[in-house]
Amino acid sequence: MPARTGIYLRMNMKKGTLLTILALLPLLTAAQGDNQMVLKVNDRVFTRAEYLKRMEFINGVYMEVGGGFLEAPPGFITLARMINDQLIIELARSKGVYPTQAEIDKEFEDRKKGNETLFAEMAALGIPEAEMKLRATVDLAQFKLLTLGVTVTDQDVEEHYKVNPQLYTLPATIDLRVIVVRDESAKRAVDEALKTQSFEQVAKQYSTDATKAVGGDLPEVPVANLPQHIQDLFATVDKGKTTDWVQSQGAWLKYLVENKTQTQVLPLTPQLKETIRKRLMLEIGRNKNRIQDDLDELRQKANIEFGNPGMKDLYERYMRDYFRSRSGEESD
Repeated sequence: MPARTGIYLRMNMKKGTLLTILALLPLLTAAQGDNQMVLKVNDRVFTRAEYLKRMEFINGVYMEVGGGFLEAPPGFITLARMINDQLIIELARSKGVYPTQAEIDKEFEDRKKGNETLFAEMAALGIPEAEMKLRATVDLAQFKLLTLGVTVTDQDVEEHYKVNPQLYTLPATIDLRVIVVRDESAKRAVDEALKTQSFEQVAKQYSTDATKAVGGDLPEVPVANLPQHIQDLFATVDKGKTTDWVQSQGAWLKYLVENKTQTQVLPLTPQLKETIRKRLMLEIGRNKNRIQDDLDELRQKANIEFGNPGMKDLYERYMRDYFRSRSGEESD
């Protein structure tokens, strides 16, 4: 089922389901036959065939359609994604913009730069390099379709960078830990403990806040998002130092400033120039090129066969709903 606002099917899985599937991927890859074990719980052995069937039809998995989410079996979502990818590839070929092997290889290597850990994790999960290259191929084909006939010059990039400084400015941030206590005796105990123990250890021992489980760790936040009196509190506290006790709503709080960053304007490096160029090309191309219409025409003409009759019926029903919604969009 294609998304109404783009030419990609996008999937959204509940976190637990996704983590379960990812955790079992290495076992699935290693298994060579349907009767191979992928999981054992006490004396119960689960085979590859059972795993695939359960994963194919498990509930609680959603796909994004037209700005909303529809529940659909993972097997159907996978088939819909395969159809969508194939149509993008065919459309790119028909318009003469299918990426060359050199372009695909460069895109893949660019994605790996700075993301070596992520790619290593994906490989460890059993995701083959060919699958990752296919994703890069489809993404690149989509970009070339959307930006067909669009040119953005260096001057365009530099002007955009100059007039939109807020887009390329990293805000000042602060990373904190906190200890929360309720009475004077607890304050004294914390102050004494901090003489010989780390803030994290003391937070775990004495804090009454829920963050005690993680040593009082708080999420890093932009300084500008904090109330002014809180900004003033931390303005004179250096990295690695603690605040005095702060009273708030019947409790006493002491903070550790783990890290501070200052506002930073990103320099216009060659890498940032290329990122801006692509962003501007997409903005222009989405208004200029009606790629979704071309894909819909391909979709209507495509000869698509399903081995599972139920999947065929589900796809046809979703397509009817999709084209009905598209028709409504065009009449607005």
